[in-house]
Amino acid sequence: MKKRINSALNILWACLPPAAIYLLLSLIMPDKIFLRNARYLLIQAVLPSILAWGACFNMTAGHSDFSVGSSMLFSAIVGGNIAVRLNLGVPGLIVVCAVTGMLASGLTGLVFVTLKIPSLITSIGVMLIMESFCALVFNGAGATVPSSYIIFGSSNLTLVYGLAAFAVSYYLFNCRALGTHVRALGNSPAIAEQIGLNITWIRLKCFICVGFFAGLYAALSLGTTGVARPVTPMGTMRTAFDAIMGFMVGTALANKVNTIVAIYIGAVYMQLVNLVLTAVNFPSVFSQSVVAFFVLIVICFSTYREVKNSRQTHLREFRSACRDEQAG
Repeated sequence: MKKRINSALNILWACLPPAAIYLLLSLIMPDKIFLRNARYLLIQAVLPSILAWGACFNMTAGHSDFSVGSSMLFSAIVGGNIAVRLNLGVPGLIVVCAVTGMLASGLTGLVFVTLKIPSLITSIGVMLIMESFCALVFNGAGATVPSSYIIFGSSNLTLVYGLAAFAVSYYLFNCRALGTHVRALGNSPAIAEQIGLNITWIRLKCFICVGFFAGLYAALSLGTTGVARPVTPMGTMRTAFDAIMGFMVGTALANKVNTIVAIYIGAVYMQLVNLVLTAVNFPSVFSQSVVAFFVLIVICFSTYREVKNSRQTHLREFRSACRDEQAG
């Protein structure tokens, strides 16, 4: 019980800074940022969070996966067209996109574990192949869903959808052996293999999880905009960076909070940055640079804190050893 209370308090304290920042912004710019519209900020944070929840499996395991954006695009175009042509409706769209996303990312994982090429190189290569495939399939027209499929957007259904995705990711990451194995693999692949874990299968499952959440992202995107279009080479890289940055910002600024919860908090921070840039009419062509600079600051802060904690730990161990020596 005490542990649950502490976890709840940590989440509360982690949520206070973004809430305070939004309140402050509404006071500074009352004509552009309205307190009553805070719900839309929470809705906008759902989409990047879903992709980041999938990416957290690979990143925790120590893999670099830049193909997550192309997996999302593949599942949106292929899964979207299949769902529309079979008239499966929104539930069918979600299921088909999730399955095609798992197939796409599963292919990346299969190449990675089979050829043993570094995950960074593998994911970029597969990303370029998938982007080219998406530009060719269905005559390069992408995917367009009927208006009856567009039920998300600023609707509360987006929050419900995000809550369902959160529940699945939380269950997989914290309540199943997969989450424990992923963390063990990230801490030390050699030790994980020595204690009998199937490293190859765990790595493949990480990529499949990424594809599952990429498919959920694709279905939500189609249910919001109604379209998915092919992109130029490496055009899905920004989508991959959004997932990576959400993970890094969340785990850095909410380090005492569960990873899955922290990712959503990190997505809210990222939306706050975008909100400020929009409110001050900052040129959109440079907005990504500002966001990247913000992430860089957060990473520096996180690294400094880790180094400081490590030094304090070593100092305590040294003092303890000195006391033991004097006592002996």
